[in-house]
Amino acid sequence: FKDYSRASVVLSEIIEKFPGSIAALEATFLRGQTYYAMGDNYAARRDFRAVIDRAGEPRASSVVPDSLARLVDVGIRLEDTATLDEALSRMSQLSAFSSHPRVVYGRGKALYAKGDLSGAASAFTAVPAGSGYAHQARYFAGLMALKQARPAGGVAPGSRPNYKPAVDAFRSVTDLPPDTPEHRHVIDLAWLALGRLFYEMETYRVAAEAYGKIGRESPVFDVMLYELAWVYVRMGDPVR
Repeated sequence: FKDYSRASVVLSEIIEKFPGSIAALEATFLRGQTYYAMGDNYAARRDFRAVIDRAGEPRASSVVPDSLARLVDVGIRLEDTATLDEALSRMSQLSAFSSHPRVVYGRGKALYAKGDLSGAASAFTAVPAGSGYAHQARYFAGLMALKQARPAGGVAPGSRPNYKPAVDAFRSVTDLPPDTPEHRHVIDLAWLALGRLFYEMETYRVAAEAYGKIGRESPVFDVMLYELAWVYVRMGDPVR
């Protein structure tokens, strides 16, 4: 029901009444998720750290990988390099979880956030194709290709960015199955990215086709409509 305030109270009672138990371990993770959903990043970080500290216990494998990855998410939200470094360090120390798809994907996000594009690319490439994070990993590959096309110093005078690698990467995302709501959203983000790239490349009709792939049920439908309107303006169709 997304009643996060009540959920945090109930989970706190479990943690207090059964300290050191499996129930408390799982409740600590769920409370961290609850705080994360509420935007209380410091409380979420505390709980995810507590879960990771119990990584050697039985049944910890069900919550530790997600806790490691969530620690990365918290670091990104807080723009806190120290938290990202902590997450990367714990991932390296806990070798039993280092190959878990959630951890591999989290490592890639942490390295991307720190500006280590080479390390991030290696991590995202290592995400198994059949895992639940393949869509996201390929989307990040598109973002990295986009960064490489737009270097910090800018492109040489008189030349234009080479967007083909980014276009190919984002297209590879759209070829994946929309088998979960999360994956459907990533695919929509890839179509949005393609629309923007084609707009910048002044291939407006192709841009309109890319934007048109995003359905009304998408969280980015309103963003798409706004950007599509500018495509029609550029095409000389202000009425549409």
